[in-house]
Amino acid sequence: MWAARGRPPAKLLRVVGVLSNVEAALTRSAAAYRSLTPLLLDVVCAIWSDRWGGRNISRVCRRLRLPSSTVTRAIRRLERIAQPLSVAIPATMSLGLARLAVDIEPQPGRTRECFELMVGRPFWQSMAVCADWHISCFFAVPEKEPKWLTSVLGNAASRGVLKSYRVIPVCDPIYPPPRTRFKPGSSERLNTAPLKPTPPHPTNIESKEDLSRGFDDVDLRLIEQLELDGRMSGARIAKTLGLSRAAVSTRIRKIIKMRMIGFRLRLLPFPPSESNFFHTVFEAPTWDALGELAALIHTLPYTLSYSASWLSPALVVRSQVPASHTSYYHDTLSSAVERGLIRNMLENRLLVPSTIRNQSVCPEYFVGGLWKTPPLPTN
Repeated sequence: MWAARGRPPAKLLRVVGVLSNVEAALTRSAAAYRSLTPLLLDVVCAIWSDRWGGRNISRVCRRLRLPSSTVTRAIRRLERIAQPLSVAIPATMSLGLARLAVDIEPQPGRTRECFELMVGRPFWQSMAVCADWHISCFFAVPEKEPKWLTSVLGNAASRGVLKSYRVIPVCDPIYPPPRTRFKPGSSERLNTAPLKPTPPHPTNIESKEDLSRGFDDVDLRLIEQLELDGRMSGARIAKTLGLSRAAVSTRIRKIIKMRMIGFRLRLLPFPPSESNFFHTVFEAPTWDALGELAALIHTLPYTLSYSASWLSPALVVRSQVPASHTSYYHDTLSSAVERGLIRNMLENRLLVPSTIRNQSVCPEYFVGGLWKTPPLPTN
């Protein structure tokens, strides 16, 4: 069940096209992580636990009880290696969007065509090709038009581009805190977050009807800039959007206060060339078991992000596992099966790093205070 998969064939990289800047960005993120001294680790953990994502240096200084000059030098040192250091993640429910995890099986020999077709559609957040030719992606579609994505996928199936697909409604992703380098079998758990994840359960999902839609297209364009760089200066954003710096500052405070976005650090714990990226979907027997499984996944040093389904007890996990740690990782998951936390593994796919794509929120489809979906092609 947990057998390790081999590295993807070289021809797969030619099928979807290699973007050297993707692998270079991943390598820089890992280099920044390896450069963490105790001080730098304290700084990034403080940024991780601060909902401002390091935009307000004084908040980080107060948390660490350090002078602003020390914190500023530490952040600049990290940003010289990995730029941007942090990015904004839209809170889909707060923006009137529904987040969906999608697994696509293209028709044989049509992976590239299927990939380009899906990339050409709006509302996708991330996308990657897997070693078994499947395409793994996340969409954030207008919550009032959830069938639009199903229509897109059905249209592609009718054109003979894709063979099958699976759609799982999920909550916004959770990103575990930065940790020191980890050795399998050791008890090292330095600087893990004191904040424990809320056990996924339908009663913990905020009602969509209770959400206030206090945003406009300008807010979405501002969020789009923060998705590119979470610490982008207000002056640069103001110049890009044609706003005053005071207006940008006011809107950023509103966006963060209303929890329209969260922030994540772009730091990889292991070198990409020495590790594999997995996309795994676990099915738990009960909601209580899913909560325990989420707590376990949260503490694993390999976890990059995880999202709980709000329809069934399932967990969608993205992880980075070094080749030398594969056996330990699989043994940990096997023990979760023995404890009754995992009933089934719906997916376990190896992502091809060079094919990873990310897209910002689509403000051009927010018109007149409502999200609009484009018509499907008729040909």
